[in-house]
Amino acid sequence: MPGATFLLIVYHALTAAIVPRIAQVAAEPPPIREEPPALRPTGPSAEPDPSTEPDRPAEPDRWAAAVDLGFASSSGNSDLTSLTTGIRLKHLQTKLFKLEWNVAFRYGESRGEVVARNIQSKLDFDVGPSARVAPFVFASAERDPFRRLDLRARTGSGVKYTFYREEPGEASLRIAALYSRESFTAAAAQEPRTDGAWSLELKGNRGVGSAVKIENTTTLMPVFNDFADYNLDIASKISSRISKHLALTLTHAYSYDSTPAADVGRTDQRFQAGLTIDF
Repeated sequence: MPGATFLLIVYHALTAAIVPRIAQVAAEPPPIREEPPALRPTGPSAEPDPSTEPDRPAEPDRWAAAVDLGFASSSGNSDLTSLTTGIRLKHLQTKLFKLEWNVAFRYGESRGEVVARNIQSKLDFDVGPSARVAPFVFASAERDPFRRLDLRARTGSGVKYTFYREEPGEASLRIAALYSRESFTAAAAQEPRTDGAWSLELKGNRGVGSAVKIENTTTLMPVFNDFADYNLDIASKISSRISKHLALTLTHAYSYDSTPAADVGRTDQRFQAGLTIDF
């Protein structure tokens, strides 16, 4: 058997090798245990993980609206207050059809007396507007007691021919057959009138630079069997964009009625400066 001295040497060697290792292990932090990823439901009711969803492009707007505002006031030798406002609404997805609706209201006072009150509305519906030749329908209504017009309602359909279409603008000719009915105020002492008529409308617009746009619409509406009985409307507009949603506008409107109500002038003309707010 080994002697006591040999056993002490072996014991001392084992102690010098094992004890420091035990102390080192005891000082190390315990290992972090990784948990398995939680299982997500995979059925139809499972909610998608936003972090793994690809970015979807924003859907384009379907509708656009604009508000027109015009105001004038003067006092002293002449006392006049005039207000014109209008709303325009159009559908932007024009691949299959084009839909536009507008309503305009004009009001004026002079020395505390109402001297102007007019309201107009129109609805346009074009089928296949991107084609060079496309059908369309429309309806309009107007009321103006100062022209002794209680209500003028028109509706019709026809064909639109676009003979110019470039990036700065567009020009088209619309020919339609329409039905018109006019009823008059009590002051006119006149029976309602019903006519069939043609409608020839020349419409165009063109951009000048990046901020200015010029528009014109000329409409001639003669009665079917009497071309001397007609209405002529000319509307011109120049707009200068101030910002993305705001534009300064200058408009001129001319209207001629060859057969107005009794004691009413044939010609109406209006100039106006105002603002257009786009939404």
